Amino acid sequence: MKSVFLLAAFSVLITANSSFASGWRCSEEEHGFTVALYNHVDPFLGTTNPSQFIVKQNGETIVHRFSPEIDFMSTQKGTTYKTTDSENSYSCVINFHIAFREGVDSIANGAKRVGKLFFTKCSDKAEETEHRIECKRYLKNP
Repeated sequence: MKSVFLLAAFSVLITANSSFASGWRCSEEEHGFTVALYNHVDPFLGTTNPSQFIVKQNGETIVHRFSPEIDFMSTQKGTTYKTTDSENSYSCVINFHIAFREGVDSIANGAKRVGKLFFTKCSDKAEETEHRIECKRYLKNP
């Protein structure tokens, strides 16, 4: 009986320490953009909170930001991630929107969604470009 209790307690500890991090891996062929958005793996930091946001064009990194520099907001239409980029002349605000409500909706690893990638230039005109991007769900421990 004691060994059954110990086995059950050990199973609970293993399950409690499992990380179920998630995110998105996206690509857009016309302009060569890729997006990788990864959420935290530590439950105390929130596994639905963004940890890394990486945007590349033709393999060159445009921006790579970590959690304190990534804003995000979920609405009825999905989740939008936002960061600033003062180091790059391409844009100064980068938004990534995915038609998925992080922490509310659930889909399988590899499931597809359409996203949008927005670049806003820092100028008097605040010109914005929008790119449709194909995304796949990433689950660390599916």
